[in-house]
Amino acid sequence: MTITRALHFSLVLAAFGVLAAPPNLAQAQVEETTLSARAVALGTGVRASAASTSALAQNPANLSLTRVYHLEGTTTYEPGVGRFAFGTAIVDSSSSRLGAGLSFRGLVGGDDTAYGGLDFRGGLSLPVSDALGIGVSVRYVSLPGVMPDGTQVNYAKGLTMDAALRATLIPNLHVAVLGSNLIDRHSALVPVRVGGSASYTIADTLTLGLDAMFNLSQNVPGAPLLIGAGVEWLSGNAVPIRVGYAYDELTRTHYFTGGLGYIDQSVGIDLSIRQALSGENATYLMLGIRYFYDASGGSQTGVQQGL
Repeated sequence: MTITRALHFSLVLAAFGVLAAPPNLAQAQVEETTLSARAVALGTGVRASAASTSALAQNPANLSLTRVYHLEGTTTYEPGVGRFAFGTAIVDSSSSRLGAGLSFRGLVGGDDTAYGGLDFRGGLSLPVSDALGIGVSVRYVSLPGVMPDGTQVNYAKGLTMDAALRATLIPNLHVAVLGSNLIDRHSALVPVRVGGSASYTIADTLTLGLDAMFNLSQNVPGAPLLIGAGVEWLSGNAVPIRVGYAYDELTRTHYFTGGLGYIDQSVGIDLSIRQALSGENATYLMLGIRYFYDASGGSQTGVQQGL
């Protein structure tokens, strides 16, 4: 990373802050480590086609899928518990053959089960060929908190990692094999999941995707399935419209997801919602703002920017 790019990263950290609030433990069904509004809007993320900052948390093999240098700041709001969250991420796949990304969140909690802490992530991806990519990411979490009875606890602490392999079978048809949080932290906030994803993009405007992830955490019996599907339409090469669905077998919770955005040569703005349709009435809102830096001096639009 050049000095200029490191400076850009520092400025983004200052601009978007270092605070974030994870969900109540009782609401921690769908993976809460998504770093992009696109992933929130598309069910469980349409991970096979995740690129840019979405790839950092969803599919590290895709950090090298597109040639980008993106900075993103995010904020989330949960109306049911009145919580806000702020975070930042950087992804660079234009400086070298490797794709790389970093993210940071500082966590602050509230309500009876207040907890805070830190969440760092770094990922690397190697394009083995135009049709095959592999990637890994390492994550450190520390989420201390207080139980309703005043007992001090740590809901999750330590290192974990993700791994992924993505194959492009034909142009715009991606399949991926995925593992997340493979070092078990024995926490509902950091579940061990393995599975796969497939997505297909038509004419660089319509993307269809399906994800299926099994929960293999040692304290969860039966390997319950988390399944999701999403559709993304890029209208006028500038306005992504997204809708999705997810179901968590462990908690028997259904989710509706959706989002809108705007994208041009230098900036992307995305607003997404996830609403639980059963179980707890949990609403999750996320806003993401990305800055696109093109080291080649050219221009990129639409899917090329890593929607």
